[in-house]
Amino acid sequence: MNFPKYKYAYPEKSAWFPSRITFWWITRLIRQGYKNVLTENDVWELPESEKTNNVVESVQYNIDRKHEL
Repeated sequence: MNFPKYKYAYPEKSAWFPSRITFWWITRLIRQGYKNVLTENDVWELPESEKTNNVVESVQYNIDRKHEL
């Protein structure tokens, strides 16, 4: 499987608090998507903690824990 080369760093990580709670850090992507169709090369690579395989494991762990109670 070929993964795209990302042009942009994950902006939420370096965004200051007001920008994070108002989602201002994503404005560039929204503006670009409004003007053109977005491609995989237009988005940033997620940090490991946000990637699907890690999130699914965390959710499954919590579901299993809930059923044990």
